[in-house]
Amino acid sequence: MEMEAVLSIDLMLIANKPSEVDLWDKAGVDFIFIDLEIFGKESRQGHLNTVISKHEVDDVTEVKPYVTKGRLLVRINPLNSGTFQEVDDVISRGAEVIMLPMFRSASDVELLIDYVNGRCEVYPLIETPEALNDIDRLATIQGVSGYHIGLNDLHLAYGMSFMFEVMLTERFKYATEVLRAQHKIIGIGGVAKLGDGYLPAEMILKEYARHGASRTILSRSFKLEATDKEYEIGRIKSYFDGLEWSDLDEELFRIKVLEISERIANG
Repeated sequence: MEMEAVLSIDLMLIANKPSEVDLWDKAGVDFIFIDLEIFGKESRQGHLNTVISKHEVDDVTEVKPYVTKGRLLVRINPLNSGTFQEVDDVISRGAEVIMLPMFRSASDVELLIDYVNGRCEVYPLIETPEALNDIDRLATIQGVSGYHIGLNDLHLAYGMSFMFEVMLTERFKYATEVLRAQHKIIGIGGVAKLGDGYLPAEMILKEYARHGASRTILSRSFKLEATDKEYEIGRIKSYFDGLEWSDLDEELFRIKVLEISERIANG
């Protein structure tokens, strides 16, 4: 499916310190991301060089006054007996968007949508094979404007070596086609600074664009290396906005991903 037009991109960044949030919000980050998810994350990702944020619900209250240009997103824990209380807590403290991780079916999302009842936006995170397989139902849920597809946990679940391998699968391609057909916002994975990353950020952004994505998360390396925050954010947005269909090369992406995957698998 060819894209009708290249979309602009919204950038998300995980941060919980007011001074840091203030700087990133002013620099142009679209979503400041408080990450409360901890249940099961250590067992899934503890062996990897990934971020386990260990933010606290009080952080929502602390950073809310500093999110003035963008929006405040909170990733809660996977559905559990305390989910409704957690939802009430983060909404009362100012969450504008709630991200639900590790769900497995459209029924899980519908449960949360019903409870939230329009009090904030719900932006589910597709990161289990079961959720990806339920994409036809997910795409038609009322009250959800879009979904983020998380590559990290998906690639672990599929036993892959490199997280971008997920994007080579027919299931992934089908999912983005279905979401686009239903006019849902699509977020995918994350991205480093332009010119950085195992796989160049430019190549990743091209592939995101090809799938119709309009949201991604700025990586930990981006946070550490972007000394001129506004400049680096502007570079990514300008690069993405300027993409044309003729710039996108699915085959080159596939070759590079498989090369890196083989290198990782072989140590």
